[in-house]
Amino acid sequence: MPCPCSPFLTGAKKNEVLGARRDQFDLAAGTWSKPASTTKQAKLHHVPLSGPAIELLAALKSRHERGPFVFPGRNGQPITDIKRSWATICKRAGLQDFRKHDLRHSFASLLINEALGLPAIGQLLGHSRRETTDSHLALETTRAATEKVGRLIKM
Repeated sequence: MPCPCSPFLTGAKKNEVLGARRDQFDLAAGTWSKPASTTKQAKLHHVPLSGPAIELLAALKSRHERGPFVFPGRNGQPITDIKRSWATICKRAGLQDFRKHDLRHSFASLLINEALGLPAIGQLLGHSRRETTDSHLALETTRAATEKVGRLIKM
């Protein structure tokens, strides 16, 4: 089963993670080169990888040496559906109404909390237009701001 934290570590979409091929990753350089054929913008997208993402990929590589895919299915093709696995993960973690795509939003929210600018966040998420990044992050940004004010007032 694919690691459920993969989108959280990379900001990638579920299908990008599930269809990832080993040759797209340069672990020494710490990069993932997503081919244009796999991205919504139909452009090659280079993504820097964090230390934990590199560690996860190295562990997966040693565990699954065969085939071109990072997450191979039984038939040699990539895994395409993780609904049952996701349901089990959410149940064990006590999460309700938590979607896989929420990991991507959480990735972006953490970057905002670290004061990374919207252009850089958009680049990491593979957005070609700033408006796309704005629409995904506006609620999280304003929620964080109102929570901060709430904590200040409560004191």
